[in-house]
Amino acid sequence: MPEETALRRTPLFDRHVEAGARIVPFAGWEMPVQYEGIIPEHLAVRTAAGVFDVSHMGQLELRGAGALAFAQRMLSNDLDRIGAGHAQYTLLLDERGCPIDDLIAYRFADDHLLLVVNASRVDDDRDWLERHLGGDVALDDRSSQTAMLALQGPTALGLIELPQLVSFGFAEAQVCGVPALVARTGYTGEPGVELMCAMERVGELWDAIIAAGKDSGMLAALHTLAALGHQDGPLSQLLAEYSRYVASGEINSEVDDQKARMAAIESSFGGRDGASIDHLDGLTVELADGSWFNVRPSNTEPLLRLNVEGADEASMTALRDEVLALIRRT
Repeated sequence: MPEETALRRTPLFDRHVEAGARIVPFAGWEMPVQYEGIIPEHLAVRTAAGVFDVSHMGQLELRGAGALAFAQRMLSNDLDRIGAGHAQYTLLLDERGCPIDDLIAYRFADDHLLLVVNASRVDDDRDWLERHLGGDVALDDRSSQTAMLALQGPTALGLIELPQLVSFGFAEAQVCGVPALVARTGYTGEPGVELMCAMERVGELWDAIIAAGKDSGMLAALHTLAALGHQDGPLSQLLAEYSRYVASGEINSEVDDQKARMAAIESSFGGRDGASIDHLDGLTVELADGSWFNVRPSNTEPLLRLNVEGADEASMTALRDEVLALIRRT
């Protein structure tokens, strides 16, 4: 029998247990799946704020004169569209152009970039990148040294002192007395930041955020719907997924044909008449429970398709209803 690998824990594990979190295995980690419950946590992020421990995410740093050129060769999006101090959502591709992982690339300078990757893909991403490194770029896996929190929601930016940043901008700053990289990124569709700091300092940062949000309706959270899509499109807040922090991240690079990944469709739900989603054709989002959903155009109307195999039916129904409500409001 294969030897079982021990599950890892973030530095906040004991705090999660003390807070009554339900702990589950996820991507090789013991992670909190919920505290008070998915619905109140989701509502907190939609109406106030939520703080997420996402310290299981991976951080791969690229340095050297060839760092930018190397990233341009390995990633799908064009990093020349952003400048220093800005981040970009993108895909890591194999030699056939198939996705290995989705990630956010942070451009510090032409010779310094940071890739924040999915927890379940850290080793594969690092190995793939290392196999293609040139002599003018070095890769440093800082995942074991870096903790990450996400503070998201309508009131998130006012809870603690933060630098003024544009969407997908980032800067280094002192946050609650802790040196951190502050990024105006996140997948909840709400205002907020993601904070990266040293593993040994994340406990005090978490405690400070919890204290700041104690009387404002903020909750520690893990599940919430998120917006994914073109920032400048009319449907930018329409497509929904469970948060990156619970998404499986397990993109299968062996599957070349998108149609093969979309074969098991249980039900289709009509969107708003006349809404254009052509630019989102083929988008697939996987959920932590192994299910997924996608949005694709049809001859007459957009369809939201949910594969509910292996998923909790009530949760998927709630997901469907919220996405349809978003469609109708768009």
